[in-house]
Amino acid sequence: MKKIITLRELDEWFYDIFQIIQDICISYKNIEYITNLKNQKIYQFLQEDFFIFYKYQQRFIIVIQLCKLLIYKPETHKRNILSLCDKLIENEYDKNILKLLNDEKRWPRFGSKEKVIEKIKEIKSKIKENQKIIDKINIVRDKIYAHTDKLESEVIMPNLKEIKSLVHLILFFYNNIYGSFYGKNTDFTKGVINLTIKDVVRIFNKGLPQKKNK
Repeated sequence: MKKIITLRELDEWFYDIFQIIQDICISYKNIEYITNLKNQKIYQFLQEDFFIFYKYQQRFIIVIQLCKLLIYKPETHKRNILSLCDKLIENEYDKNILKLLNDEKRWPRFGSKEKVIEKIKEIKSKIKENQKIIDKINIVRDKIYAHTDKLESEVIMPNLKEIKSLVHLILFFYNNIYGSFYGKNTDFTKGVINLTIKDVVRIFNKGLPQKKNK
């Protein structure tokens, strides 16, 4: 007999996944912002030990949290995209979820479980397209952040472009699955503006000697 997923369970899944995605988006925005300052005077200041360690921490958060969402290890990863996708395919939905699916006031909306499965197949296809990058972050986590005390020189860290592609992947998942159930589109960038290093850099910039106009 198939299990039944309740709306409360679905809410809890998406609440936890939202927190993980928020962590990733904040850390990604910090790394991206610092990288884009390379041609500015402040960038030299950002090469001090504190900021080097800060960038290391941001990459650490990105890798660990992406692994939670994109690499399914049932003993440790309780809130995983692949796990949720499988649950939504294999199990039945309670009456409250079915009501969401067919609520004409919500848009976008699925309308049926078949539409859910159709969208999940699209998401799984996109995950496969990014599998090489996912494997790379898994190796980084295992070789650098999780199981060793020394840096493995042969391990290649994911670059910003690769990280960005995985960020877009998890946002695609969230807005297409959560969005179609609840009729909402979540813009994670709005929620992280005041949680990034941007304001810190702005304050430091005020203290740097300014060029005098000739």
